[in-house]
Amino acid sequence: MNPSLTINIRLHKINPGTPVSEAAAREMLNAAHSLIQAAHGHSSDGIKQNWFGACGKSKTGEIDERAKKIDIYLQGLKTISLSCAGVEGSIAAYNQKDREKVEGGAPLGQLDKLPLIILNQGFHSDRYSWGEKVCSIVHEITHMTIGTSDEKYGGDDAYGAVICEKLAAEKPDDAYKNADNWAYYFGSYHEHTPDKSKDWRYMTAAEVAKRPPLNSTV
Repeated sequence: MNPSLTINIRLHKINPGTPVSEAAAREMLNAAHSLIQAAHGHSSDGIKQNWFGACGKSKTGEIDERAKKIDIYLQGLKTISLSCAGVEGSIAAYNQKDREKVEGGAPLGQLDKLPLIILNQGFHSDRYSWGEKVCSIVHEITHMTIGTSDEKYGGDDAYGAVICEKLAAEKPDDAYKNADNWAYYFGSYHEHTPDKSKDWRYMTAAEVAKRPPLNSTV
């Protein structure tokens, strides 16, 4: 990511949790960018099909092109704002503009030059792994760059590795449009990044099954 990137952190109500520092935010943003670059440099048909089902095979070239587009956008980004909020039941959010909701996103020259990502309570909670938080940033970045949406599965938003894997297997066209499927797709390349030794738990349905219950003291 652009080394001269300016990060503006806006503090709102945080309860519970501790607001992210600028240093931690920069580390996570760099990690998010590293995932995009790793996906482009180590493109895997198997990973594509795991997160996008049949679309992972039929649109393999387009997936690589979208990774390249996000990479170029992040390299040129000069300012990003992170607003630390207290919204429960969410890790992050982005107020997607109409021009970005088009499939594939707006052309590079029309993308948001001053993006604002909301970091909610989940982002400041120990319940989620470092990797999940990085991928939540990736999720929001895909909204602003390649026009992803938050698709539905069984009446609920298609969030989390468990639902995303089901969506890929059963509704690949929806998985291909879904921001969380893209986030987990990019997250699957973490072993090819400088951050491979970080906490990347809960990035697959099998890993999520190992997560302690919400009220557990373990």
